[in-house]
Amino acid sequence: PANGMKIVWVNDGQGKQMVVHRLIESGSQCEDYTNLGATHALEHFFFKDGAPWGRFASHGANLNAYTSTKYLVTTADIDVGQTLDWLAYQAECMRGEHLANLDHDCIASEIRNVIDEMNRNKSASNLMRKMITVAQQHCLLQGNRVPTIGKKSTLKAIVNASDIRKLQTDLLGPSRNTLLVVGQHDGQDLLDSVGRNFGKLERNKELRPL
Repeated sequence: PANGMKIVWVNDGQGKQMVVHRLIESGSQCEDYTNLGATHALEHFFFKDGAPWGRFASHGANLNAYTSTKYLVTTADIDVGQTLDWLAYQAECMRGEHLANLDHDCIASEIRNVIDEMNRNKSASNLMRKMITVAQQHCLLQGNRVPTIGKKSTLKAIVNASDIRKLQTDLLGPSRNTLLVVGQHDGQDLLDSVGRNFGKLERNKELRPL
């Protein structure tokens, strides 16, 4: 697509299943000191409006999301018949529709969960994690070299769906997205779905530079 998004289809036999990864170049290396932990917070909110569970998980799909220093990733192991609907759902996510549906109570509850997770990871029992973090700070990575799980000032500033959409605008955009689709599917159907769902997404002009 003209917006810079990359689509990779691996026509490899997965039986009746398809595996779809959405890789977004928006790990902690993309953050700055005004939004440390924002990527991890976004990951927590990606599926929170409930839509993916009703549309996909209730029909057997295995869904997950995670972050690293380089990427925010969503994964779906789904029935081949759900593939085109999942692509449509991903386009909805890129437009921010599902983040905009989050209510205040859901946001407040999940922010508490992220802060609790952050505190657990800072405990003395996570010595190995701390050692790896120090090594990354000194010699292994570029950019923001700390794999931030959260920062209280970032997390407590998130109080409504508009705040989450602002983080999305700062850190995400079609040009940073790679959609990896693995499995056997009708090629023309996939091509048509990509054009229909992602072709009209505009490049994010507010995106902070890497």
